[in-house]
Amino acid sequence: MTNEMTKRLSGKEVLRRDKLVAEITSKLKDFMTCAVYFREIRESRLYRDTHSSFVTFCDDHWDLSRTYVDRLISAAKVAEGMTQPPDVPRQLTELAQVKAKDRDTVMNEARDTAKAENREVTAKDVRKAGVAVREKAKVTGKVGPKAALACRPLFNGLSQSLGAMLTKFDEVARSEGGAWLRDRGTILVRQRFEAAIKDAQAIVQSGKPVAACPHCDGEGVFAKKLCSYCDGSGYITKQQEM
Repeated sequence: MTNEMTKRLSGKEVLRRDKLVAEITSKLKDFMTCAVYFREIRESRLYRDTHSSFVTFCDDHWDLSRTYVDRLISAAKVAEGMTQPPDVPRQLTELAQVKAKDRDTVMNEARDTAKAENREVTAKDVRKAGVAVREKAKVTGKVGPKAALACRPLFNGLSQSLGAMLTKFDEVARSEGGAWLRDRGTILVRQRFEAAIKDAQAIVQSGKPVAACPHCDGEGVFAKKLCSYCDGSGYITKQQEM
């Protein structure tokens, strides 16, 4: 049996609900504001003393469908994380299909397209920009064998930088304030420091790309499946070569 106490609103909740209803009614064209208010009514269940569901509450007050209201709320959530969100629900709906970190980029590209054609931005512009950004991410996100092999000098440079830290250690030990390192660290601390540096250098070198994967010829795919030897990267490391 339904507990009637769970349906009853407090006086404060009634006042808040009535205020939200009045605000929504007067600002139905301001979808961002309405979306925030709709969400509060839904999440706080401020409809529960008069209606069995949020859907019937919206239908009775504004003749709005659940699909429309849910779309507004979802659009508002997308806008919350953007620097310069659009003020059109359909455009925000398109942006919901894009990763949050890319939404401002997509919107800027859509605006640039519309500006170049001297017109307003449309949802179609946003959709096209979203597709373009996703396709670009697919291309740039994969490190092919050529790019991987070209970055080998970076690994060598990192290894050399680690080695230079030993020289720096000795310089500090010989400095005026390096008495502790000279007297107690020359043997114990320096040996540990040197061992740690060599371990780090070994890790760096073992991860260095050395060649295109011989199993998939650098394609990352073998027999129509992700190459298990290179994990789809298209190249092998020194560690894999061993």
